[in-house]
Amino acid sequence: MIFSFSRPSEVETAETRAFPIAMVKSVKSAVQTLATGQMHPPTDAVISVCIAEEILNIPYRVYYDKHSLLKATNTSDERGWISSCLGTRHYDGFVREQCLRRLLPIDEMWVVPFVVQLLGEYVIEVSQPIYERFNDGIEAKYINFFEQNPKYCQYLECRAISYWNEYYRYRFAKHKDYPAFKALVALKKAAASVDNKDA
Repeated sequence: MIFSFSRPSEVETAETRAFPIAMVKSVKSAVQTLATGQMHPPTDAVISVCIAEEILNIPYRVYYDKHSLLKATNTSDERGWISSCLGTRHYDGFVREQCLRRLLPIDEMWVVPFVVQLLGEYVIEVSQPIYERFNDGIEAKYINFFEQNPKYCQYLECRAISYWNEYYRYRFAKHKDYPAFKALVALKKAAASVDNKDA
């Protein structure tokens, strides 16, 4: 399942389900800061993906105060990275872009779904940095993610084409030239190349 609805129990927040269970304590600590001043809790709609045989349910949108969020992302520790991950789900596209740029150098598997999801959204300023990163070579963590979530990545590819058609056809004559689509195709090819080597 790619999209579903999830209501957290009384002992967890929506955000704790977005990360591996081993990180619950760090996530709760980060969210405690982020939740202060938020417009309202994260959406019940979640993006369901698999990481190392663990299902993560990532809120589709969060509504934290953007100044508090960006301040929280400025620390170069796990709490800052968690805040940046959740910031990629922010309702403000400019905030999503800033949080993404902080995440791209981070070498943690649990960061990957927050990055890849942005390739299926309409803000080109968010997909462009991912394409540029992938153009320099696709890291193993992204290939592993693709192998664990092929249907999800295929779904994102369809969304990318749809957004190209709706918003960017005037800039890119063919959907094959649209950065989000190109990034997803590069990811698929990298995963296929690994599979062929293992065969």
